[in-house]
Amino acid sequence: MPEGEGAIKVSASLPQNPAIARSELQDVDRLLDQLRALGQKDSKRDIFFRELRRITDDGRSVLVFTEYTDTMEYLRDSLKPFYNSTVACYSGDGGQILDGDDWKTVTKADITAALKNRTIQVLLCTDAASEGLNLQAAGALVNYDLPWNPSKVEQRIGRIDRIGQKSEQVLVVNLFLEHSVDERVYQALRERCGLFEHFVGAMQPVLALARRMLRGEQPVDPNALEAVASQLEQDPLAAETYMESEAATGDGSPASYTQPELRRALVLLSSDIGFTVKKEKQLDAYSVSGHGFPKTRFGLCIGALEKDPALHPLTPYNAKLRDLLKALARPGERLPLVVGSHRQGAFRTSVAYWMGGVAPKKIESLAVLEKLAQTWDGWLPDPAAWHNCTLKAEEEAKTEVVRMAVQSAEREQLAAQKQIDAARIRLSRELGRYLVCAGADPHALKQAFYAHMKQSAGAAGTRLKQCFDRLGGYPDWSDVFCRELEQWVASLPEYRRTSRLAGMELEASLRDPRWTAELL
Repeated sequence: MPEGEGAIKVSASLPQNPAIARSELQDVDRLLDQLRALGQKDSKRDIFFRELRRITDDGRSVLVFTEYTDTMEYLRDSLKPFYNSTVACYSGDGGQILDGDDWKTVTKADITAALKNRTIQVLLCTDAASEGLNLQAAGALVNYDLPWNPSKVEQRIGRIDRIGQKSEQVLVVNLFLEHSVDERVYQALRERCGLFEHFVGAMQPVLALARRMLRGEQPVDPNALEAVASQLEQDPLAAETYMESEAATGDGSPASYTQPELRRALVLLSSDIGFTVKKEKQLDAYSVSGHGFPKTRFGLCIGALEKDPALHPLTPYNAKLRDLLKALARPGERLPLVVGSHRQGAFRTSVAYWMGGVAPKKIESLAVLEKLAQTWDGWLPDPAAWHNCTLKAEEEAKTEVVRMAVQSAEREQLAAQKQIDAARIRLSRELGRYLVCAGADPHALKQAFYAHMKQSAGAAGTRLKQCFDRLGGYPDWSDVFCRELEQWVASLPEYRRTSRLAGMELEASLRDPRWTAELL
């Protein structure tokens, strides 16, 4: 290449030897000839079509994940003649649905709603859909491309296998080339870890090893995956860290208000009381102004809020709506509706009563309040009775807030204790491993711990003293753990035993962030 002006940079990946360059050119030409010879044949696509028809026979919707946007668009255009407007897609560029013959860009909310309403049967997507979308309306998932990171598979499945899923069984189909690295690695993960079938959080080290194999950074060895999985199964700390639990259920009490009720209340504002409310034409939103309240726009659905970030959500937790409520109040006003509120830190509640009968009636929902307000004849309560009812409502609100704060503190304390207990288990186990690597008898760890603390000097002695202080004395190593420790050290290579004496594992256990959990 000429030097000086006009010269271009040449990639270091290009061959420097002309003979090698000609050989590479022949290889490229041969590959292109093979691709041209395929014509319209695509065996993977054809098998995908067959599986897609099979899993959608019962009417369920399906998610199809691809690694690349180009692949997603290729499948989208291939499915269009068969599925028409019931096929859609979602990628980092957003959602797209069929509008006539063209693909129209839509919001996340539109995609979620269309899937829920069953106007979409096949949703093609990249991993952009594995975060931030609730897609449990689909009952099946196809991994057209399996990622190099198996943890992504868990994220994908988590989009549909979650609370709100109506199907008794979620179907998962995975496509990969026969006798390929992908097939060997993913088959081992399915058989050993239950990937595709349930949460495998405790098997993250196995997934990390599988990722290196898929990327070609390490030879494919299903036996190595088996060995790591077996080691993790014998580690109670790992099992405790990723322990699954059932979702907590609510108390079953009905909601105090619904979104349609809030919308109806907003529309009831009128010029008679000094307010102007206008419905916007393009969005599901209203603008409100008047009586010292500056013009504010409220969005009534997720789609509107996504399209216009300037909108405020119509929820009592929104500061703008609370300002509107303050603007509604008049000095000296004494309505039959009595509201007492209390706030303490992050906890706040209100208690409402209606004074329209012999005794004040507690209001549990906005629907009840609407019925009472419709029957109100304009009667105003006695000032003394109104004042006493206000004090009663405020006292009840205060009692409820105190109860909420105490309950939250108890839960925080329990969670903090669990974190500290988990850190203590980790440190005691690593300490036991350190001691046996230093030559201690697995069934005489306390004596060995005492001896090493007494004899060790410098950093090693300081570290052991820190372990003693953190654990609050000598750990109570169980007989089961001591037997496991005996087997573990017997199978440990000499170089790993020596490296553990450097104390890096103990240092990591001492710095475990769970120690910082504070008990109340």
